[in-house]
Amino acid sequence: MKFEFLITCHLDQGSDTDDIIGILDAILQDSSDAVSLNEHDFADASLFIGCKRSIDEPSVDGANTLIGFSVQLAIEQTKENTENIENVIREFGYRLYQETWISHVVKFEDAIFEQKLFDIGTEIYAIEMKLRRVLSIIYLKSVRHKHPFDLFSGEKIKLRQRNSMEPRVMRELLENQFFRFQFTEYIQVNQRQVTQMGELLEIARDSDSFEAFRQTLMNNPISTENDVELLSSLTRIMEPIEKMRNCVAHNRHPTGDEATNYVNARDQLIELLDNYLSDLD
Repeated sequence: MKFEFLITCHLDQGSDTDDIIGILDAILQDSSDAVSLNEHDFADASLFIGCKRSIDEPSVDGANTLIGFSVQLAIEQTKENTENIENVIREFGYRLYQETWISHVVKFEDAIFEQKLFDIGTEIYAIEMKLRRVLSIIYLKSVRHKHPFDLFSGEKIKLRQRNSMEPRVMRELLENQFFRFQFTEYIQVNQRQVTQMGELLEIARDSDSFEAFRQTLMNNPISTENDVELLSSLTRIMEPIEKMRNCVAHNRHPTGDEATNYVNARDQLIELLDNYLSDLD
């Protein structure tokens, strides 16, 4: 299990690499003693200096050296020790910043964080596939849509050119236009846009009266009550999931609020989709 760090620090001329490793190892062991519930987790921890180089011009805080180092644990990550190890690494980072000779700390590779991102990414994959399934059902059963690869004819939403795909390719991949969506585009569906005179004439020709003509222009493409309700609900649910998805895509930690809002939105969306699908049975 590996954790990679980079620090900027002030070192006296002639500082020995072994001395630096000894100091960092002592800080790590102090961190483990302070918060670890299992003293064996960090007993055999190994520290390795990956790089050490001088800074061309010392910074205003006196830092004159860059040091990259890794902490490697010879234990297997389990549910039982994950929180313990995570707390020690957090304490280690805090204590590094308390050292007067260290001015800046960045953590890169983090085995526990990597697993968390993987788990959340798998979760979001399942959620988005279920969302695509429900939206495909809503659109494909609509009498308006006669072509399964042109679901948004007459709507305001316009898929970005780089996300568009020929029907032939979608057929080969067993996909539809929902597979080309940005996350923010899920909340833009079901908004009518009439821009072509030919479409106006077609609507007029199919209308029995002016009132029917006016009502058709006012109606959104999807009009079934349950479908409209679900599509409207997406507006307040998708943003927190999109923020978490960005964290996963760009390998960064969510803030506390982002994590809490994601869990709430995730649970709401899963319930919404499951209820819709159960009503179809």
